Amino acid sequence: MKKFTLFLISILLLAGFVSAGYEGPSTVPEGASWVFSFNVSSGTEYTVTLGGNEIVKVFSSGAVVPLSKDVIGSSVFGGDLVVHHAGLSEGTYTVSINGSDSKEITVVPLVNESEILSSVNSKVDSKLSELDGFEQSLKNLEVDGKEFFRRINENTDNLSSFNSQIDSVQSDLSTVKSDVASLDSRVNETLNTKTASLEERLSVIEGIENERQAAKLAEEEAKKISPVTGFVTAAQGLALPIGAVLVVALVVVLAFIVKSKLPEFTEGIYGPEKDEHNLPVSYKDEAIADEIVSGGKWKFPERD
Repeated sequence: MKKFTLFLISILLLAGFVSAGYEGPSTVPEGASWVFSFNVSSGTEYTVTLGGNEIVKVFSSGAVVPLSKDVIGSSVFGGDLVVHHAGLSEGTYTVSINGSDSKEITVVPLVNESEILSSVNSKVDSKLSELDGFEQSLKNLEVDGKEFFRRINENTDNLSSFNSQIDSVQSDLSTVKSDVASLDSRVNETLNTKTASLEERLSVIEGIENERQAAKLAEEEAKKISPVTGFVTAAQGLALPIGAVLVVALVVVLAFIVKSKLPEFTEGIYGPEKDEHNLPVSYKDEAIADEIVSGGKWKFPERD
């Protein structure tokens, strides 16, 4: 039943066209059934040969007779002789009809099942090896991932330690800033104290210098007013023997002056006269008044 169905399908496939000679495969597997056809005309006898052996006979009446046990089926359908062959052994065969329209058919051996299985197993083993390599790569990636995260954690710990060191440095820096501020305060305090002390010393020195200048000016004024004082001052620059002589002479002169002026000192400065305010008038003022009245050196100049 299966062979008949395959034969019928082959006839249907070849029924759609009119062949101009052989129609079929040029290569068939060893031992596999195959179908081919030739174009025929009604009322004509045909003989199909394969590998030098007659396999099908077509009579002029249209009857088709298989001549080989390897022919599964044969018939004329739509002007084509369709032959279904059971299969050939490995080799090269020539198929023809009435000695013409020949075609070479190559029969190739089927792959051995063990070879197929071996090839499949080899390919499977190769794929399994690739899969093992891929799995190993995944494991390596997993190890690398663990190492990566371990390094991240290690770097995180190092970063935490670094942050702690930064905090420590900042604390030390704050301490240094505090020490610098304290030192700056002490320096400013010391500087202010030293400055105040220097200013005080400068003030004292300035006072001393002012006193020296005042004394110098007083001495110069005294020189201008008193010739005796000038004489004494000039005598101070002489040598010691001459200075002693001058001192003795000065004492004598002073004694003479005191003796000559002593009556004036004993008589007093003011006389018995009083002015309009009832205040005593000195002898010197009375003398000046007498000079003015008598036309002496204190008289007023005459107006024109």
